[in-house]
Amino acid sequence: TISGPLTWNGGSAIGAFSSPGAGTTTLTGGANLAGAIYLNRTLNNASGSTATFTNNGSLYSSGNAVWNNQAGSTFDFAADAGLQVYSGAGTFTNAAGAIFEKTAGTSTSSVGWTFVNNGTINATSGTLQFNSAGTITQNGPVTIGSGATVQFYGSTWTGTAGATGAGTLAFPGGTVLFNGT
Repeated sequence: TISGPLTWNGGSAIGAFSSPGAGTTTLTGGANLAGAIYLNRTLNNASGSTATFTNNGSLYSSGNAVWNNQAGSTFDFAADAGLQVYSGAGTFTNAAGAIFEKTAGTSTSSVGWTFVNNGTINATSGTLQFNSAGTITQNGPVTIGSGATVQFYGSTWTGTAGATGAGTLAFPGGTVLFNGT
């Protein structure tokens, strides 16, 4: 468990990563992420914690990374950063009561991991693009601010929740299976 603020400016989190148990790290004090970061473990962003990507780097899945954005936590792209697969697979779960957002950067933040959203997705700047080769499960609300775009590209998008706001919701490729509003 990392209870104070973590500043992670590149490198890898593989194996124990100074955490107890079988390869799980829990953030309780937030994190500033920057550069090329490689994750090969489970990381829980705990309630009250905000992980902010502060530059145009990427968080790479190296193996089978899992990021759990737990209820009450926030993951923020405050730059044109991304979640990409280096090897294996990556899964990002945004739990009910959690927030996944893009708040800065005028270009694209690309999400190439399998993405399960039961929380809230907010986009207020640039383009937030979901381009996983897998399934994007969308059961929480999407709010798109004026001038921003949320794009589901080249993946299977399934879910029950819709999108609101003055921005753009785009489906330039892939499959959409939708039962929402």
